[in-house]
Amino acid sequence: MRKEINFIFIVTILILSLGTTSAQLTPEDEERKVDSAYDCLINKIETTDCSRLSTQESIFALLAVNKCVEKVLQDSNNKECWPKSNCDIKTTAQAILALNNNGYNSETDKAEEWLIKQNSTTTNLKWFLEIDTEGASKCTINYGSSSKIINIDENKKIDTNAGTCLTKTPEGYWLEISTNCYKEEFEISCDKNFITTLIFKKQNSETIYLTSLTHSASANGVTVEKINSHCFAKGGVCNYEGSLWASIVLDKEGYDISSYISYLIGDAEPNSKYLPETFLYLLTGSIDYRTNILDKQIMNKYWNANYGKYFDTALALYPFQLETLDEKTSTKEWLLLEVQQSDGCWDNGNIVNNAFILHSLWPKQFDNTTGPTNLTNFTGGEDWECLDKDYFCLLPSDNCPTEKITNDDCPGLKICCKQNVLEKTCTEMNGVICNSNEYCGGEDLETSDLESGEICCIEGTCTTMGGNDEKMCEENGGTCEVNDCEEEYEESFDYVCSPATDKCCVRKDGTSPPNTDNKKSKLWVWILLGLIILVLVGIGFRDKLKMLLIKSKTGKKKDGGAELFSSSGPRPSLPPSGNLRPIPSTQRRIIPQQQMLQKKPIAGKASKELDDVLKKLKDMSS
Repeated sequence: MRKEINFIFIVTILILSLGTTSAQLTPEDEERKVDSAYDCLINKIETTDCSRLSTQESIFALLAVNKCVEKVLQDSNNKECWPKSNCDIKTTAQAILALNNNGYNSETDKAEEWLIKQNSTTTNLKWFLEIDTEGASKCTINYGSSSKIINIDENKKIDTNAGTCLTKTPEGYWLEISTNCYKEEFEISCDKNFITTLIFKKQNSETIYLTSLTHSASANGVTVEKINSHCFAKGGVCNYEGSLWASIVLDKEGYDISSYISYLIGDAEPNSKYLPETFLYLLTGSIDYRTNILDKQIMNKYWNANYGKYFDTALALYPFQLETLDEKTSTKEWLLLEVQQSDGCWDNGNIVNNAFILHSLWPKQFDNTTGPTNLTNFTGGEDWECLDKDYFCLLPSDNCPTEKITNDDCPGLKICCKQNVLEKTCTEMNGVICNSNEYCGGEDLETSDLESGEICCIEGTCTTMGGNDEKMCEENGGTCEVNDCEEEYEESFDYVCSPATDKCCVRKDGTSPPNTDNKKSKLWVWILLGLIILVLVGIGFRDKLKMLLIKSKTGKKKDGGAELFSSSGPRPSLPPSGNLRPIPSTQRRIIPQQQMLQKKPIAGKASKELDDVLKKLKDMSS
């Protein structure tokens, strides 16, 4: 009995200790584990053989480790599109990315032309013309053979429609463009200084989006506005996911994809499963999309939207190659310390998922002769040709400040530039500067105008740090949550949590719930304690339980051993015979007679041991 109780006590201590310790990923461990992952992926590809891989598997094998290029080309329709039997936009874009990423640029010319030909004008967006003048003004709008005059008052309201193409909105601030006039060019002139731009929203949506293009002119000057909105379509129907992949790939190759942005933005919400924020951040560089995608991380470990946690995690972190950020670090720890298999792979060796994870988080250079470049640092200082020359690997949306280098390699979708992107100020990033003793309630960034100890706070407020960050939120009636707040709560930036990535959630109605921090944090301890007590009680009274079991068996009727229920009262109904299954002989256990004659433990001694163990467990949980 003492040995059994001691064993349970030791196991309990080990389980409890898991809540207070966390594994650390050292650079040496990271390098070793990543090398193991690459070895496992290459082994899976070679064992399966490229000829037997699917089109998608061969594309991602090429993308990550420069394998199966012949299979990728064979699966194309004359190198124009993929897969050969039923070309689609997404697969073709991924094939172009994989080929160009490994130096096969000459093999993608026809495919790029094929993608461009799949463009189509969008029809699911509503468009509006906005004219902003300095004070009351008279404006003339010319389009087609029409010339219309409108008046704008001091409150920016328009007095009338401007022909059949431009209808004043009910609020009076904009002119809605008729769908029959989306191909028209609108020439605007006002007698005061003015600005014009186009606004759009998705049909049946209340969310309004501004285009990035605004035009200004002095009094009596002229601006021109024209709708330029396209998508990549299949069978004449816009394909959202295909448009995402095609846009980022063609953007890297230097094509003008600005006309596709409005469609991708407008249709992002109903297509959230494709993680559109990732693509839109790659295309626009907007801090809003960067923040949104990082906020979708689950449990500080992974993303899981449409294709499973492995593929979606690789996709979410794809824009951040060569970058070091907290979300990426925690994901690496989850991948390498929690879910990596003993052979080095993830997800039972799924080739697509393993390839994309490695390419996204730990990209290596491969060439056609020497294989992978040996890397010694996976935290942001990879030995790429571009970086070797002291150039910079930037996103296409960063726009090279000077010259773009076309022959030097960068990972994934990044391009090589001679100069780094011009650093913006905190104000230009729409942020506020927090002092060294203040905490940012949103995302903190480094900008060019910061002094020592300062941070630029994006989408948050600066809050003075307290002595204990976690209690600041809890003591003010809030709760600290890793993910989004519950339905009756909303995020508050007035208080802080620890770690800083947690959100402080307060009740929407303003009431303060009781401080349940201690109970919540140790609820699992009490659950474990209850289970241990049940085990101990079972051990202490196992002999009595056995005797009761034996008596209950001998009290049953014995007409052939078929009666399973008491003869008194109604007999429960049985399922149809077709649903009955015999118990396998390997699951039948016959208890030897001598086991029922074991010496009973001394009750007083068992009780004392049980009391001692319970006292120790209570002390540990307090």
